[in-house]
Amino acid sequence: MQENPESVELFQTMLNPEKPITEADTARAMIAAARETCWRRNQACDAVIARGAVACILGGAVRKFAVRPNGQRQIIDVIVTGDFLGFAPSDPAFVLEAVSNDTRIASFTREQIDLLEWRNDP
Repeated sequence: MQENPESVELFQTMLNPEKPITEADTARAMIAAARETCWRRNQACDAVIARGAVACILGGAVRKFAVRPNGQRQIIDVIVTGDFLGFAPSDPAFVLEAVSNDTRIASFTREQIDLLEWRNDP
């Protein structure tokens, strides 16, 4: 994923504001570790959290829904910019789908998240 002011600001606002130097370093480390993907409207994006990955919505939104026996969709959640996916175990009963044509998602392996956590332990 390329570092740009928007992504640095997004990750910095999600990290500990009491440690600005560590915060900036961690934000850059997260950006370097991320794999960014773009999704189109109504495109299933379950793959971003496949095999235990964790993902952050960088732009756009994702809807989580279930298909009912009558064929209708029931929206369970809407995940927006700055929200994370994949910390809870995935459930095959639910589908993740991009809401807009410009949905951008950064994904990380569990190992990368653990390494970032280890970096920031006092």
